[in-house]
Amino acid sequence: MKQQNNTGTYLGVIFSTILWGLSFVWTNQLLRDGFPMYSLLILRLVIAAVLLLIVTLFTGKFNKIQYSDFKWFLLLVLCEPFFYFIGETYGILYTDSASISSLIVATLPIFTMTTAYLIYKERFSKINIFGVMFALFGVAISLLNEDMKFTVHPFGITMLLLALLSATGYSLVIKKLSERYNPITIVIVQNFAGALLFVPFGLFETTQLANFHFSFASLYPLILLAIFPSALAFLTYIHAVKRIGVAKASMFCTVIPIVTLLFAAMIGQDKLYQRNIIGVIIVVFGLVLSQMRKRD
Repeated sequence: MKQQNNTGTYLGVIFSTILWGLSFVWTNQLLRDGFPMYSLLILRLVIAAVLLLIVTLFTGKFNKIQYSDFKWFLLLVLCEPFFYFIGETYGILYTDSASISSLIVATLPIFTMTTAYLIYKERFSKINIFGVMFALFGVAISLLNEDMKFTVHPFGITMLLLALLSATGYSLVIKKLSERYNPITIVIVQNFAGALLFVPFGLFETTQLANFHFSFASLYPLILLAIFPSALAFLTYIHAVKRIGVAKASMFCTVIPIVTLLFAAMIGQDKLYQRNIIGVIIVVFGLVLSQMRKRD
């Protein structure tokens, strides 16, 4: 296959990671406003699934799910959105920083590379290993405050690690399912099923949700989350995984912290420090090295 044929795929996965970078800012904004966490997740997923389902009514592109694949879809939904969104949202809530949260999640290629080695026995060069260590060093720098101490809540970091592991599992399952089902079918199923899994938790938030002051300012981030990160971004990412593979697609997650950091700083949600910029540069450079392949 000629390289130029994948130009649209690469543009699509860049589009996905940019939207996911913005999603950290929108999620952080809603949480700071007091929007109930599980209600946020349920509404975000349901709105996205309904919109995509309407599209399939006109296009007829929804594939019938085979019984033998139920277990794979269940595993997919448990990885993402269920455990991933729990990890990501709690991570943002306890770190209280969209930038730091996105930077940690952006180390996803490290996890996919490690998984590929353990499961598929893929080999990696010394430059790949050095890239992994370099990226982790960059994350550590970004987590330091002015006194060179870590101030991020340990529970927040733990939850973000849960999100990373879940995203790794999601990418591996997506690779299998994308060979049989189109992206819009996969995203509709994962969003509807994921919303159902969150419903029992959302029932404990009914009072909090009823007391929440709804306005355009509070609703537009929710709508943006549903349309872009939860729908369009997954469609283009799944297509990319199918065309260029898990490792190459996940490498573009390095774009996430850059988008989040710049956008959060622009709207005054986070402050931009020199160490943040240095940390992002180191992480991006390290992850690029971790994905380089040795030429024969």
